[in-house]
Amino acid sequence: MKNTLNFIETKDKLSIEILPKLKPIIKIGYVVMIIAYLFLIVAGCVVVFKIFDFNHLTFTLIGTIGCLILCVLMFYAIKSTLNGLYSKEIIEVTKSQISIIKKETFKTTYQTFPLQKISKLNNNQDFLESLHPLKGNNTDYTGFSAREKEAEFLIKEEKLGLFYNGSMRRFGNDLSSWDEEEILNRIESFTELKINSN
Repeated sequence: MKNTLNFIETKDKLSIEILPKLKPIIKIGYVVMIIAYLFLIVAGCVVVFKIFDFNHLTFTLIGTIGCLILCVLMFYAIKSTLNGLYSKEIIEVTKSQISIIKKETFKTTYQTFPLQKISKLNNNQDFLESLHPLKGNNTDYTGFSAREKEAEFLIKEEKLGLFYNGSMRRFGNDLSSWDEEEILNRIESFTELKINSN
């Protein structure tokens, strides 16, 4: 099985890198999507240039603006596809704070939380599960709840959470239960605090 976690521990800092775990067929699908987007850009611009008569300035401007709009839309589609392929999360823990860094293709976001203001750090699934409104109280007669759980799995719900200043902040995309436990145990042993309570 592919290792999805990298731990780097020094005297002052613990770094946990959560790598994307994608099956080869999904990677191939992402590459095919990017090739399709690039083809749509070229084909769209060719169609625009074939439709408009570029002997007039007005048609030249409309065709050029249409191609630019198409290129911008395809750029955002390619960017989101690359984010799904190459995004990763880094959790940096010191004796005084926890930092969560989300790296995407063109953007990096940082969130820092002082340990004194974190009341709980856990993988409690109670605050992540959503119940389907048509689910029965005892038995799932219709299968809606099972479908809801499968949809949550496909969405890659962030499975770890920390309670900071009275509100919950989620992190840790697409982790298995043993990876969640390992991350929580490492953070707790490094900080020497008992904030991991389920």
